[in-house]
Amino acid sequence: MEIIDDNLIRILSESKVRGNNLDIEEQLSPKVYKEIKDLLLRVGGKWNVKTHVFQEDPTYLIAALIENKQWPDKNPHAFFPTPKKIVDYMLEMVIGEEIDVLEPSAGCGAIAEAIRSKFSMATIQLCEINKLHVNILRRKGFSDIYEGDFLKFKTDKKYNYVVMNPPFSYDGHPNAWIEHVLHAFEFLNSNGNLICIAPNGWETKETQFIKDFKSFLNEHLYAYEKIDAGSFKESGTGIATVMLAISKAKQQPTDLELIISNDQKLYNMALQVIKRNMQEKDIKALSDAIFREGLKTNDYYRFSIDNLKTILYDMEKELQ
Repeated sequence: MEIIDDNLIRILSESKVRGNNLDIEEQLSPKVYKEIKDLLLRVGGKWNVKTHVFQEDPTYLIAALIENKQWPDKNPHAFFPTPKKIVDYMLEMVIGEEIDVLEPSAGCGAIAEAIRSKFSMATIQLCEINKLHVNILRRKGFSDIYEGDFLKFKTDKKYNYVVMNPPFSYDGHPNAWIEHVLHAFEFLNSNGNLICIAPNGWETKETQFIKDFKSFLNEHLYAYEKIDAGSFKESGTGIATVMLAISKAKQQPTDLELIISNDQKLYNMALQVIKRNMQEKDIKALSDAIFREGLKTNDYYRFSIDNLKTILYDMEKELQ
């Protein structure tokens, strides 16, 4: 690993943080300016009219760079921080107070900090392979951190939730995100839920690896929803994404009579969801919407497409 030049360390030490900006007031030679720009670009800083702009306050990041004194790698693990809007949406699926949460790709703490803020009594196990990011996480007050490759992480503990934005792919791992999801799923308790960001389009691919993953999903309660295009632009990528939610609970066949006679609460919930989603013609979208409601209320259920058609037909009379 290349060591950061002492002069660059001095410049970083004398820089000024202003909100999410890092100002370097010293007049730099073209050579030094290029080196500083390259260094800060590797950790997410973008040059914008006399300042470097970061996604969050860079105080901890700059302190970690100065302490580590090593040039960061050029994103070998496909790290793109999760924007706050996406994190907040993911956490809508998390309920409870004294919950145990696993975050397998912690990065600089975008998800972990949001969990800590929203669920003050939660315990959070972080995993992170990047030494610079680990330094930042510790500076932010996190202590339960596994430093290394998450695919080698082991524990006997079981968690209520896994919340993750895994690397989608990197050298030697073209389906890295699926490998991470399957490994993380093993650490859920019997009622646990996994919520993750995934690349859009995987469901239409027919490789054997994807087919096996689809078979795994079909054994469980799951739903996915497309995330607005451009949502990760601030993180440096325009890749299209979805949010995927998987419950540890096994798939349960059901029918309309069971819903009406034995689960009035679930029936009422379905009615409310359908009222809000009548503009959606896609039955699968309605199925996913109902499942998301189930995650929020702890009613783990998934309607089959055929049963949803029956429910829609029956409920149209009430909606008129």
